[in-house]
Amino acid sequence: KPFNNKGASSSSSSSGDDRTGGVEVFRLYFKGLFRNSGRSGAEIAGIGAAICDPEGNVILNVQKGLIGDWKSDWDVENLQLKVELKSLIEGLNAALSLDIKRIDCFCDYHPLYQYITQRWLVQQQRIGTVVDQVCLLQRKFDRSRTFHVARKDVKFAFQLAKGAIDSQITRSAESSHAR
Repeated sequence: KPFNNKGASSSSSSSGDDRTGGVEVFRLYFKGLFRNSGRSGAEIAGIGAAICDPEGNVILNVQKGLIGDWKSDWDVENLQLKVELKSLIEGLNAALSLDIKRIDCFCDYHPLYQYITQRWLVQQQRIGTVVDQVCLLQRKFDRSRTFHVARKDVKFAFQLAKGAIDSQITRSAESSHAR
């Protein structure tokens, strides 16, 4: 079970059961990454998300590269936050498409966790707009909670995001080589 993370949830019972009132609680692990692709100086990004059932079994993976104008007018300091938000949005949309009613989201990026849990006040409108989008998605669930965890606890989602970036680099190199 790749995501047996019983200790992260404060409401888990001593038996380790992740059900509340007979309704299953699913888990969303997500990660967004971006990096400079090298000589071209282009920044590329990838997102990964894994939805797990209450027993920790992966039931759906989301892996995709962010292509096109994903940076829009965001400043460099907030690009990591933007791809993290995009990965959470993709994961929540995937969970909604599976008709999941209760979900716990596991995040390793501290600023995102602080914004989503409303511990930090959003100062920039661009960030606020996307955080609001996440909050609207979360309201579509009967219950949605977010937990801050160590990077090792989102390792699988990290690998999905890294794979999405690597595939973009490979495609770019193949396309350059073909020319």
